[in-house]
Amino acid sequence: MSVTSTEMRLNALREKMSERKVSVYMVSNMDHHLTQYPPGYFRQVEYLTGCGIRDCILIVTQNNAHFWTNQEHAEEAARSMKGTDIVIHIVGDESDDISDIMDFFRAASQATMESVMRGEISISGSVIPDGNGDGDDLTDGHQVIGLDGRCFSFDFMDDLLDEIGPAYELGVVEIDPAMDLVGEIWKDRKILEPGRLRIFNGEEPRIAYEGVSMTPETITDRLADVRTGMRQIDPDAGMPVMDLEDIAWMFDIRGDGGDFMTMPLAYAYLTQDEAYLFVYDGSMTNHDKRWFTHRGVTIRDYGEFYQFLEDLENKDVILDRNACSTAMAMSFLTVKGNTVATTSRFVATFRGMKDIYDVTGSALACSRDGKVMAEMTYWFYNADKTELTDENILRKLREFREEEGMVCEGEPTEIIRRKNTIMLRFGTDYERGTSTVARTFLTGKPDSFAVAAHTAAVKALLEIQDMKIPVGLKDTQFDALIRASLWQWGLDYSGPTGQGIGDCTGVDAGPSYLQYSAGSSGNDLRRNAVVYAGPRFIDEDTAVRVENVFWLREPKKMPGDFLEVNCLTDVPVDPELLDLRMMTVDEMEKLLKYNLDGCQMVSELIGDDEAEWFYHRFMDPLMRKMADLRKKKK
Repeated sequence: MSVTSTEMRLNALREKMSERKVSVYMVSNMDHHLTQYPPGYFRQVEYLTGCGIRDCILIVTQNNAHFWTNQEHAEEAARSMKGTDIVIHIVGDESDDISDIMDFFRAASQATMESVMRGEISISGSVIPDGNGDGDDLTDGHQVIGLDGRCFSFDFMDDLLDEIGPAYELGVVEIDPAMDLVGEIWKDRKILEPGRLRIFNGEEPRIAYEGVSMTPETITDRLADVRTGMRQIDPDAGMPVMDLEDIAWMFDIRGDGGDFMTMPLAYAYLTQDEAYLFVYDGSMTNHDKRWFTHRGVTIRDYGEFYQFLEDLENKDVILDRNACSTAMAMSFLTVKGNTVATTSRFVATFRGMKDIYDVTGSALACSRDGKVMAEMTYWFYNADKTELTDENILRKLREFREEEGMVCEGEPTEIIRRKNTIMLRFGTDYERGTSTVARTFLTGKPDSFAVAAHTAAVKALLEIQDMKIPVGLKDTQFDALIRASLWQWGLDYSGPTGQGIGDCTGVDAGPSYLQYSAGSSGNDLRRNAVVYAGPRFIDEDTAVRVENVFWLREPKKMPGDFLEVNCLTDVPVDPELLDLRMMTVDEMEKLLKYNLDGCQMVSELIGDDEAEWFYHRFMDPLMRKMADLRKKKK
C-alpha cells in the first residue's frame, strides 16, 4: 500500500471525525466476535495503513496517528508503514513514554484534569501527547473518544475507563462506542459473506480413534453443563454469548462457505429456561431450524441481537470478560435496573474438557500437520538454497496442505529468517480438529548461540513429554515447568508459551494460557485438555522455535488425581541444530525415541525413500552419540 493512499484515507477519516466532533478515534483489525483471525472485511487498520497485524490498535487525532503492537510484530509494522507519519509504539519499549496505549490515555487524562484544576478550561481543551513531545490540540468543549465498540473487548474498555476515570466522570471526556467511521469511508469494501450453518455431529454414535464407537456429548448435555455453571454464579441470570467457538461447541454447529470458514457466524443468549440462537437469514435450513426448536432453542435473526439486548431491562446478566465486546457490555451497563456479574473464560472452561472424539480430532489434525511439516523439512534440505524464498515456502506449504484437505489456516504462517536459519510456524484447521507446529531449519553453518537456544527449547519440550502433573495445576505453573530449561541457560521470551486448542477450530482458544507472569490468576489444567507449547528465543540476531501439541490425559497406570502429558506431534528434531553436550543421557534417549516415532510416521505417510533420508539425518547422529556415551561408561 502506498504512502499516498495511507495519507488520503487518514485524511478522509479525519474529515468524518471533524463532522462528528470526535477528538480521538480508535481502530483495530478485530471483528465483531473478537475472533483470533478476523476476515479481511473487518481489518480496518489494514485498510488505513496496509498493516494486517491482528494484535494492534491505531489511534487517529487531527494532527497525529499512533500505532501500538508487540515486539513480535515490530518488523512487520515498520515495513507496512514505512514512509508514513504514523508513530509506531512497541509494547514494553522502555525508551518510549507511551509504549502502552493506556500510557497515552493516562497522559491525556492527566493533562485535561490539570487544565480543569487551573481553571484554564471548564469542560474543554485537552492535550494528547504524540510520542515526540509535541501534542494535539483537541476541539473546544468536551472531548469525544470514538470507536466501533463491537471491535474492542470489554476488558479494554474497562482499562480505558480506569485511566480516564476523573475526566470521564466530570464529563470532560465522553466515549462513544457506536461509531464505524472507517466503514463510512471504505467505499470498495467487499460484502461480508456469512456462509451457511450446519449441524456438525447431531446425536448419532461416531467412530473415534482406533475404531472405538462411542456416543458423544449432545447439545442437551452441553447446554445443561453451562446452565449448571451459571446457577453457581446467579441462578436468575441470563448470559449473552458472542465467541464463535463457544457457540460452535454449545450448539454443535459449524460454518460452511463464508468468510469465517468453519466458524458459525452467530450470537446466542442463554437462561435457565430458554436458549436463543441468532443467525443470518437463509444460513440455516428449515430442517435444522426444526431440529433446534425440538431441543428448546429459538432461532432468531442475526441482526436482531443488539436490539434484543437493549430490550432487556431489570435483568440479572452474566458477562464473560474474555468473550465480550465493549458494545455488548454497554448494552447492559447503560440500562438502568440490570445487575451484571462478570466471569472469565466461562464457556471455554467447559469446552476445554474434551470427550475422546474431540481429542481424536486433535490427534488426527496433528498427524496431518506433522506430515506437512515433514514434507516441508525434506524439501528444505534437498532444494537448492536459492529456492528457499518466502514465496516458494508458502507455495510448497499450500501444495502439501491441499493434499491433506485443510479447511483453512488455523493461524497465519510465520517465517522468520536469521543468519543461516529459517523458522517456520503454521497451524491448520481441519474438519475435526486444529493443529499448530513450528520447526527451525538450517541454511548454512549454525551460529553457536542459535544452537544453544534451540537446544534449550527442545529440552523444554522433552522435559514435559510423559510428565505426570496433578489435576488442578495452574496453566501459569505449567508454563514455569516448561521455561525452566531455558531459564537454566539465562534465556526467556515474552508472551505465552502456548494456549488451549479449540474444540472445532482456533489455536488460541483457551481456557489454558501458558504465561507464568499471570501468577495466581491462571486457570486449572483440566483432564482431556489439548494445549500447544512453543518455547523459543527470538531477537534481532536469533530466531529459534520448536512447537508441539500436547494432550493432558488420564494416566494409564497411576492412582489419584493426576494428568499425563502426551505429545500429539511427531515431527523429528534436527540434531545438527542441537548441542548434545547440553543434554543429559535421559534427554537424548527421549529425543532418540521421539525422532524414531517421527521417522516411522514419514515411512508410513510419505514414502520409503524419504524415510531413509530422515533416518540418516535425524537418527544416525544421535545413535553415534549414544554409542560414544555407553563406551565412556564402560
